[in-house]
Amino acid sequence: MKKNIIFMLISGILFYSGLQTGCAHRSVMPYDEKGDLITKEEINKEKNNKNAVIYTLGGGALSFGASLFISSMVYRGGNKEFKVINPISVGGGLLGTGFLYLQGRKRDRMLAIERIKDSRKLTAEKEVKEKQAERELLKKKVEELKKEKARVEEEKRKIEEKLKKKKKKKKVGD
Repeated sequence: MKKNIIFMLISGILFYSGLQTGCAHRSVMPYDEKGDLITKEEINKEKNNKNAVIYTLGGGALSFGASLFISSMVYRGGNKEFKVINPISVGGGLLGTGFLYLQGRKRDRMLAIERIKDSRKLTAEKEVKEKQAERELLKKKVEELKKEKARVEEEKRKIEEKLKKKKKKKKVGD
């Protein structure tokens, strides 16, 4: 009986520490659509623990219930007296709770990354719209300047024609 408890605790600790250190899954540094790195500080600032709490509570209840069912089948299959608190139900409950807690943390991190990406995308779209509006304004100014230039050129041409006519009249009158 004590061997089962020790075995369950050791295997649970090894399993949990393997997941915690990242041996089972190395997280890749995330990038946004533009290709910029999303830093850990940004992720930690944006991250909440909502899913970690929900997954831990739900996973703990679910895994404890499943391991309680499995332990009742094991104990009743043998000639042992069944107790609700036994190594199989406790170990399974702890393992399930720990595993689903980690899954909740992963989900919180993933959602924080998505929120950062969305925020950066909205900022980039806003900048693009501002630059487009600025470009349109510059196009309008260029068109106005072209019209002004054409008007000045026309006025210049008229003045030059008047000067030519005056010069001709002076030449004829001399």
